[in-house]
Amino acid sequence: MMTSVPIRVLVADDTDAMRQAICELLSHESAVNVIGEARSYAELLRLVNEDVPDVVLMDLYMPDEGRFNVTLVRSQLRSTRLLAMSIWDNEESVRLSESYGALRLLNKANLVSVLVPAIEECVQGRRKTQHA
Repeated sequence: MMTSVPIRVLVADDTDAMRQAICELLSHESAVNVIGEARSYAELLRLVNEDVPDVVLMDLYMPDEGRFNVTLVRSQLRSTRLLAMSIWDNEESVRLSESYGALRLLNKANLVSVLVPAIEECVQGRRKTQHA
C-alpha cells in the first residue's frame, strides 16, 4: 500500500465469521487500521458517529437494512468512502450499492484478491462503479 498514514477502516457485516475473516486479512496490512466492527446498520451509524473512518466496508444485506437511511449515512460519512460487498453478484446488488453511494461493489468470494487494492483506490479517490 502506498500511504504512510494507516487507512482507517470500519467493517460492517452481520456474520461474525465474515467480519473476523476480513479483520484478520486486513490485520496483515500495515497501511490499514480496522477501527471498528459493526453487526448491523444501526451499529454502523453509531460507530461512524464515534470515530469517522476513511473507508466503510459494508455488507449490502444485513437484517436491519430497512433502517439504512442513505441521506443520513451520506451526511454522517462526509469524506468517508463506502465500499459495498455481497455474495450476490447481480444487477439488483449493483443498483443497491450505487444507491447507497458505494464506490465499488465487491463480491465476497473474491475479497482476498480485491479488498486491499479496492480500499487503496477508494482513498486515492478513484471512482470504481463496476463490481468485482
